[in-house]
Amino acid sequence: WKELEDILEDLAKSSNQDPGLMDVAKRCAALVVRGSERIEGIVRNLNRLASTGERPAQAICDPEEAINATLEIVAHQLTSNNIEVEYKRKPTPWVRANGGELVQVLLNLLLNSSFAMQEAGGVVIVDTSVHDEESWIDISDTGSGIPEEITGQIFDAFFTTKEQGEGSGLGLSISHQMVSGWGGSLAYIPQEVGARFRIVLLLATEDTSPGG
Repeated sequence: WKELEDILEDLAKSSNQDPGLMDVAKRCAALVVRGSERIEGIVRNLNRLASTGERPAQAICDPEEAINATLEIVAHQLTSNNIEVEYKRKPTPWVRANGGELVQVLLNLLLNSSFAMQEAGGVVIVDTSVHDEESWIDISDTGSGIPEEITGQIFDAFFTTKEQGEGSGLGLSISHQMVSGWGGSLAYIPQEVGARFRIVLLLATEDTSPGG
């Protein structure tokens, strides 16, 4: 960025450009640099999370890394929809899950929350907790929620409440299958305001720990 800034300074001195325009150019250049660094970080995180094992159900990952990577990916969309994220970060053990696929599951849930709050904005809460041999990841929002009469269908393939062309109805179904494949579960938890989904994952044991 310093090199690019110097080039812009030299251009400003060698041409009679409006200083105000050069300031705008500097700000735009800074945005480009920060954006490229952000993309590089996202790709680096996803590469680290990707598993090369032939049996994803036996893979393990750090759920905090998966959550951080997913929040990076959706940060711009959530901000543009006036949605605030509350990540109740806690020390979380490694779990039995494919890291790359866990990002896909989290991404689907967060995008669904974003869609539900795109009109008026709101809050998404990501909360993690450990219960015996399980790790729970709760994603809740302050959106319009899910009508009680259709909650039994939300994990069915091709079922969607979105307008035609806005969704395939496969996101929750595929997410449910992925989590089940790791020996975990994905469930909808009714609440008074908005929607809450809970991902339950088994903790990694000594025989599946990194390097174990």
